[in-house]
Amino acid sequence: MDFVEEIDEKSLTENLNLNELTGELRDGITETYASMMKSLRKNQKKKIRNLKRKKNRLENRFLKELEEERMKLKMEEEEMRKSLEEALEKQVETSKELIEMNKREKENRVIVEMIFDIARNWTDIDFWFSQILGMQEVLKSVEENSDEKEHKKGNSAAMIRHRMKKKADLIQRLHDSNIELVEKVLDSLKETLDFVVFGIEETNRNGLSVFLNSMMNIQFLTLDSEQLIDSGINQMKETVFEIRELLFQLPLYQLRPRKSIRQYLWDQIDSFDQSHSICF
Repeated sequence: MDFVEEIDEKSLTENLNLNELTGELRDGITETYASMMKSLRKNQKKKIRNLKRKKNRLENRFLKELEEERMKLKMEEEEMRKSLEEALEKQVETSKELIEMNKREKENRVIVEMIFDIARNWTDIDFWFSQILGMQEVLKSVEENSDEKEHKKGNSAAMIRHRMKKKADLIQRLHDSNIELVEKVLDSLKETLDFVVFGIEETNRNGLSVFLNSMMNIQFLTLDSEQLIDSGINQMKETVFEIRELLFQLPLYQLRPRKSIRQYLWDQIDSFDQSHSICF
């Protein structure tokens, strides 16, 4: 019986020890679990903070890159806008110049036609004046011929003088018409007529001015009087010859445009399209 009690006591003691050990083990596990959970939560918080910081850095980086890209696009847009504005301003300016050039060309065309009318009129004047000179020689021959009868000689001389007078009247009408044209052209030489566009050199421009002024100075009115025909012809013969030489020296063909304004416009448009093809 004592042996049984001893065994029971030992069992009880062992159970108590086991319970105590189990309690300690449970406490240790609980403490370890609590420590592990605390460490885990700490690590999780740290990871969360790191993730947030990383997220913030990424967001900031993304926002920075986005802002840089936006600024870059804005600058490119501004540059393109300025480029287009400059191109359009240049095109508008070119269009204004072309409109002005077209206006000048129309004005020049009128003036050029006046110059050719003057030249044609002067060619006729020169022709009729040459005939008067020929008649003058015939008149001298008739008046100096003493073999013919006085009456017949007088009739021939009067007929010749009458014809000379008719041609002188024709010359005066042509000259009066020319004077009106010459005055307009002389004014245009100082204002609207652009000889650079039409290719005429400055020396020829001056020659044309001399040619026109010489016409202004010649006085065909002296041919109106039959008594003054001889002296009038002698006075103006040299001037007529000088004007003829000036007319022959002038390259009036250069007054025709070497390139039409339409062709010039197309050249400008082609040049503009090629230089700004990227913008469009």
